[in-house]
Amino acid sequence: MRVITAPGFGPPGVLRIEERPIPRPQADEVVVEVRAAGVNLMDSYLRRGMHPSAPLPLVLGSRVRGW
Repeated sequence: MRVITAPGFGPPGVLRIEERPIPRPQADEVVVEVRAAGVNLMDSYLRRGMHPSAPLPLVLGSRVRGW
C-alpha cells in the first residue's frame, strides 16, 4: 500500500510517498481498502509542526473512503 509520510516537519517538500506492507489485523481490528483519502488543513498544521503532540514520522490523510 502507498502512504504519504513526513519524516520531519517543514514545507510540502518534506512529504514522501512510501510503499508499505498491508497490515494484518488483530482479532478486534479490520483492514479497510482505501479508495480515496483527504488531506485537510489539520494535516498541513501537523506537517509544519504546529501541533506539539504529533509523532514523527507523520502519516497524513486520515480522512478516508473505502470498503
